[in-house]
Amino acid sequence: MNCNVTLLKKLDIIQNKALRIITGAMCSTPINAMQCESCIPPLILRRIQLASNFCLKLIASDNKSVMDRILPPQSFQISSTPPPKISGSELISGHTPELLRIAMNIYELSINIYQAKPWPLYKTNFVILVNKPYNILRDKINNQMELNQLMENKSYYKLYTDGSKSENGVTSAFYDPQLQMVKSHKIDNNSSIFTAESYAMLLALQHIKNICISSDILILTDSKSLLMALDNNSQRYNINYIIYNIRKIVYEISQLTGKIINFLWVPSHCGITGNEIVDCAARNGFDADHSSLMKIPHTDYQAAITHDLKRLWHEYWNIASTQKGKWYATIQGSPPAKPWYTYKNENIDNRKFIAILNRLRFGHCHIPTHLNRLNLIPSAACSHCNEEPAADLEHLFMKCRKFGLQRLVMVSDLQAASDSVPQSLHSSGSSKRLQIFQSSLHICSDDYWNIVTRRV
Repeated sequence: MNCNVTLLKKLDIIQNKALRIITGAMCSTPINAMQCESCIPPLILRRIQLASNFCLKLIASDNKSVMDRILPPQSFQISSTPPPKISGSELISGHTPELLRIAMNIYELSINIYQAKPWPLYKTNFVILVNKPYNILRDKINNQMELNQLMENKSYYKLYTDGSKSENGVTSAFYDPQLQMVKSHKIDNNSSIFTAESYAMLLALQHIKNICISSDILILTDSKSLLMALDNNSQRYNINYIIYNIRKIVYEISQLTGKIINFLWVPSHCGITGNEIVDCAARNGFDADHSSLMKIPHTDYQAAITHDLKRLWHEYWNIASTQKGKWYATIQGSPPAKPWYTYKNENIDNRKFIAILNRLRFGHCHIPTHLNRLNLIPSAACSHCNEEPAADLEHLFMKCRKFGLQRLVMVSDLQAASDSVPQSLHSSGSSKRLQIFQSSLHICSDDYWNIVTRRV
């Protein structure tokens, strides 16, 4: 990416200062440890994400005039040797990937992308956008009996739809109980489950359009998000293009037959016969391969981009933690999905608690060994028992005689929360160490914690 390196470093400095404020960390705390603890990746990863999303949107919009200005046309020719993925070692060494390389990676990823110029919203007839010749039923159906009761006084032509996404691939299926017909179609593996559900409904509607029906139509699906998308009047450019195709074919059916199409949400795996049949069809094999026929919305590729960024951050962290933040790396082996303090817990009640616990996890707090390492005090010996030449967290938590009573309370608290109590911090896992720190913060006196933190 063509950016001024000096200005980028200034942005990194701003982020580092913000991380210290967020976590309450001391100035000596390694930057990579603060990033991992707060789940805020380095800015270089954020810039790669923004560049990737920009290139993805550029390819999807099929805007060749802009694309040719930014990237040479020959760069987008499909090559037998795809460009190498960006690695964590490159970022650690200070190498910034160029926009051309990012674009080439995105192009290789999005071979089967749906391209539209203009966006699908602007290609759809205004009448189709504002009219809704369909009805979304609000009845709550929990089992087959309740569905039978709903059908007692009404004559519907019923169809069931379902989508499936697993390690074996992505499939869309529909079931016509009147004709005893099940159709399942394989689509691209990069498709989201929402796209799979949407395509299944589109296939069902195309099936309805090709047969003669004298009654109103009822399509049953277990995708509540799909029905919400159909019911939503939002006119955004990035709405899945299949939603517009569904609205278009529903409008065409209503114009041709005068019939109302009804949609009904039913929960999955609740013993509803038709839903179980179509679910089994979606999960077990397929009748036709539509992988190349059905193009993927550009928004579905964002999951792959996010997954690759997580891979990149893990590589970055694994390398960086061998140089800085080694103590913290023994506690937190890899970047978590969320910071520990975002989970609901009655003990996590104020900033002081979070900041103190963060300092303990970092290993950068007001204990003699750390202060002596910074040349702030002349000796690392324990001033409470005068028996330990290096008063680290291991000594203060597990061995110091002055805090024997507090240690007994801590052990009983840990026994109530877990089956085993570790004999040392080094022998305990990351989750166990977090329990030790949390328990100690609530049972020990303020005098005890004055040795760990002075001001937060």
